[in-house]
Amino acid sequence: GDNLYVKKITVSDGIKKIGKGAFYRIYIIEEIVLPDSVEEIGMAAFAECRALDKITVSGDTVIGKAAFANLKTVTSLNLKNLGSDSEIKTQAFMGMTRIKEVHIPHVKRVAAYAFNNCANLENVELDYPTVVNNTFAGCPKIKNLIFGQSVEMVEYDWGGHTTEQYPSETYTDVIDTTIYVKGGYTVFQSYRKNGEFYSSLMGHYIPGGSCKYARKVKLYIPGASSRIHEEEETL
Repeated sequence: GDNLYVKKITVSDGIKKIGKGAFYRIYIIEEIVLPDSVEEIGMAAFAECRALDKITVSGDTVIGKAAFANLKTVTSLNLKNLGSDSEIKTQAFMGMTRIKEVHIPHVKRVAAYAFNNCANLENVELDYPTVVNNTFAGCPKIKNLIFGQSVEMVEYDWGGHTTEQYPSETYTDVIDTTIYVKGGYTVFQSYRKNGEFYSSLMGHYIPGGSCKYARKVKLYIPGASSRIHEEEETL
């Protein structure tokens, strides 16, 4: 049955794996302490622990699908010290509706929908090679976005907008976003096909379709470190 009594979990140093669903729905757990020795956090390991407030994950760790999903009480998510061999799987931090900022360092990969529906996320700093489509789907309040030295590619629909559908033929959302590109060589991808248009910088338009949005961007790029890359009919 559901465990209603544990408030703090301290994982012993030397433990390498947290298993699938290991602490699922421990409703009043308030604190998790994970050592750097943890190399894998299994699917839904801490999902729906509804009293959690702060999470810190560090070291070289594979964070599994939905590992920390639907934690609506978390206000602080610290991933700044993840190692370069770390991976964040799909839906890992889905539905954290109270976090306002996240910093992801130079990790190996962050999957699509990893931060799906983190609806109040405002400040995002990313420093890993490829920001894939839908990483931040359902995150319409991102207003400060920093791409670090390691970012090589930003795919055309990385997110930062609502996932709701609208019948209107006008732009439904106009998102004010300040984007900083720290350096290196970063490609911002866009996509056009049959009148449909996506831009990693400017937004999304489907004539006569739904889910349109526009981005009002202030863009800061040092030197000539970035370029816009457009594909037609190939993505």
